[in-house]
Amino acid sequence: MAIPRHAFMLWLVFKNSLITKERMCYWGYGGDPLCRFCCGIQECIEHLYFQCSFSRRLWRNIMLSCSITDPYVEWTEVVECSVAKLKGRSLQTTLCKLCFASSVYHLWRQRNDLCHGNTPRTEECIEAQIKCEVRARILFK
Repeated sequence: MAIPRHAFMLWLVFKNSLITKERMCYWGYGGDPLCRFCCGIQECIEHLYFQCSFSRRLWRNIMLSCSITDPYVEWTEVVECSVAKLKGRSLQTTLCKLCFASSVYHLWRQRNDLCHGNTPRTEECIEAQIKCEVRARILFK
């Protein structure tokens, strides 16, 4: 299991450094700027992770498994919550951190699979992979 790549992805997201379609268009590269999940809005970090219906459903399911019944839906709320509430080493805090990092990674991986013509995974498959990785990380740490 490769949690370090998850941490790197999380770092890129927090630094607003992912190369999204919005950024590519800004740099002058052509191509379709729309989100590959819903094809309705230009792809940016905010939309890709929190506004897109595909991402929202995945976040809701993952956060419910962490006993968070009201998941954050805006990037600023996620950053504020992460800084304020996810300190320490309690099991709940560790679980939330691992779920968050794994979700960010798997959403980006799904996005890349769709952009590059690879076979996309279902929401259920992605959710199962996230839970399996987090469970393995907690059990075998």
